[in-house]
Amino acid sequence: MANNISIKLDLQKIPGAAILPLGKDNTECICIPIEFANLYKGTKGIYLDLTAIPLTQPKADSKDTHLVKQSFGKDKFAAMTEEQKKAIPILGNMIVWGESVQQQQPAPAAANNSTPSWL
Repeated sequence: MANNISIKLDLQKIPGAAILPLGKDNTECICIPIEFANLYKGTKGIYLDLTAIPLTQPKADSKDTHLVKQSFGKDKFAAMTEEQKKAIPILGNMIVWGESVQQQQPAPAAANNSTPSWL
């Protein structure tokens, strides 16, 4: 059976996003400029491309397995400076349920009959 995945995004961290009041009751809405935020406008919708990056050192009190950032096409990413790449905000987190969130442990050494070096 496949693992379930939970993803949480902070839409306010998308470049240019703003919360604006709408209507007579000032209902809060989020406004995201399509081009400025590097969203993809396709024939069937407007898309935010994302990538999930596995956490190599997860926090002990967290179930998060990945962090989520916006992804860019190969040409756009190659044109970015190192500073721009580092400045890409973390938009959220992801949990793959059933996947170990503990740090990777080295595999135990193969059993043999020799005396350990620390004795």
